[in-house]
Amino acid sequence: MKDYYKKELIKLGPITNQDDLEQQIKIKSALITMGVVAQPKIIEEINKIIYGSSNKEKRTGNIGIPANWGNDIQTMIPCEAMFESNNEKTFTQDSLIEVIEKQGGYHLVSEFEQFQFQLPIKIVPGPSWYPQQHKQHTFSEFVQYDFGNMIASIPTLKQKQFCDLQCKFCELETKEKDFPPEILEEIIALEINEKGQADITLSGGSLESKDKGTMKFVKYLEKLKGKFGDKLWIELEFTPPKEAKYLDQLIDLGMNSALINIETFNEKIAKEIMPKKAEIGIKHYLETISYLSKKEVQISSLVLLGLHPGISQEQHKKEIIAGTKTLANIGASTIPQPYKPFLGTTLQKEKYFPCSPQLCYELTNDVVKILKENELTSYNKGEHGCSGCGKCSLDTTIAKIGEEK
Repeated sequence: MKDYYKKELIKLGPITNQDDLEQQIKIKSALITMGVVAQPKIIEEINKIIYGSSNKEKRTGNIGIPANWGNDIQTMIPCEAMFESNNEKTFTQDSLIEVIEKQGGYHLVSEFEQFQFQLPIKIVPGPSWYPQQHKQHTFSEFVQYDFGNMIASIPTLKQKQFCDLQCKFCELETKEKDFPPEILEEIIALEINEKGQADITLSGGSLESKDKGTMKFVKYLEKLKGKFGDKLWIELEFTPPKEAKYLDQLIDLGMNSALINIETFNEKIAKEIMPKKAEIGIKHYLETISYLSKKEVQISSLVLLGLHPGISQEQHKKEIIAGTKTLANIGASTIPQPYKPFLGTTLQKEKYFPCSPQLCYELTNDVVKILKENELTSYNKGEHGCSGCGKCSLDTTIAKIGEEK
């Protein structure tokens, strides 16, 4: 994969002035697509800074190193060595960017001559309550805390985490999971006590039932919204249910925002990488998103950049841009997420390459232009939940910089 990274970085580079804001956006594009490598000792040190202990749970999405660098460029940097198992090869192990120790701190370093830079970074520590324990587990095993937003994968059914959809790019583990709302209530109380408010994104596996697993959120909404009210922003990530009554129940219980991820606007690709989601159909996704938008629920949809088997990159670009416009017309934001072959996923085993840094940079700029025209950037809406974070994608960074110029 190193040769692929070199070829793509040549298209994106060179880095002639690492202090230039636009070039830092290019560096972030490289970071979020190919991640970083680091020596085991550094990985251990960073894990302790983030988690306060060695206990953590591998998440389904953008695990890595939360860092602030350059001109306040906040980034969740993929580094699968933090969660590596069975000595399997990961996409970040071939990265051309390394985290090193220097002068008592950490630096991002690329010595690839067409994309050279060396920048100090500050690791963003987890919250003070992260290492606290509930029975035999630390709170960091129940929630991921990324730049002020909590993320929790709750049990799909009873005390088990699983997903009926089995998308080829997702690494949600099937396992027993005792995670009642009371644990989140305790964690959120600590966060609100420290900051006065809290944001959390709840996700979890989907079912093939009529509600598609959305009813798993009910007891959490009842408990948490009933206790914390407007001090708590709850975002839900779910697959569209077959009937609107399930959506109405979530709205009535206080859902603030929703993530309903189309992933791809190409039906043929959908059938290949997520066949059970493809059966739901893009049409029903759009109908659900439109329904929630009309009910004044803040709504976003993630699309995967760089995952386009069987079609050209140009066709892929056209589909993403057209899809972004379609979503904007019904009041929804597009989250342009660069595809990464996370460890343990089917596509990783099939040796799919991550999104090109150059494609990520170009296409995200195109998407943000559409979002700005429709006042749908996270900067416009407020940076709540996963959808408003943007640390593992480029859109929030580009939008924010554009507003501040």
